[in-house]
Amino acid sequence: MYASLQWACHGMHNVAFQYDENGQPVEIKIGDAEWLPAFNEEGGWNILCPVCGNVMSPATPLRPAPRQKDDRGD
Repeated sequence: MYASLQWACHGMHNVAFQYDENGQPVEIKIGDAEWLPAFNEEGGWNILCPVCGNVMSPATPLRPAPRQKDDRGD
């Protein structure tokens, strides 16, 4: 399973996250590039702008999933 979000620096870029069996991100893919380790050697995100090489920021705010009613109707 992976999640895909848009990140920005020089334009918006799709970034896909690949997770391990514990739900931890292990790889990322920016656009059509190859999968890379999710974190760099210093432990920071490896989400670098393909144009300038700087760290990108999320382009869209994260929103919680819609709350679903449970069996009790809550």
